[in-house]
Amino acid sequence: MQRKMADQAITLASRIKLNNGLSMPHIHLGVYLMSGSEATNAVKHALDAGYRAVDSAQMYRNEKQVGTAITEWLKGHPELKREDIHYTTKLASNSDYNTARKSITKSVKECGLGYIDLFLLHSPYGGKRDRLESWRAVEDAIDAGEVKIGGVSNFGEKHVRCSPSRWQIAGTIKLTALIIDRRTLRLQSSHQTRSQPN
Repeated sequence: MQRKMADQAITLASRIKLNNGLSMPHIHLGVYLMSGSEATNAVKHALDAGYRAVDSAQMYRNEKQVGTAITEWLKGHPELKREDIHYTTKLASNSDYNTARKSITKSVKECGLGYIDLFLLHSPYGGKRDRLESWRAVEDAIDAGEVKIGGVSNFGEKHVRCSPSRWQIAGTIKLTALIIDRRTLRLQSSHQTRSQPN
């Protein structure tokens, strides 16, 4: 019998299993609208408090500070390894394949963590061709070992319906507590994707 998320106790250590066999923490520290120094401090304090996942984005312009904070924190906690901290970032905008691929590689270098655990297409904007080209760039980054999991963020029902079937492997649909589209949730269920609450 499948249990609903509301019936489960969610803690900072709780993980959700994705349909590609990997897992990620349920709860992430979001660093949206944080300056570099604010993000650095927030990440260190969150890791001290037990968080094991941080959610950034190219548009936030704090990937380097987040990565540096994680690296510095891990130096002071030798019982933990890079694999114990889940790092998410997102593509600033969908574009042609080459632009998206270079942008992903830049994020890997910018954060300095060696790889990105979850790389998301931040939004569906840019049109279907650019979404598909950007997704192909994410898949190639996974094949190259730069990214572990690929997914989508802020995609609605029509965007998911127009997506390649392979998105079901590791797709996530990010939700905010205030805006939950029930049609998207039903569609998400049929695509075997997972929600990542904001």
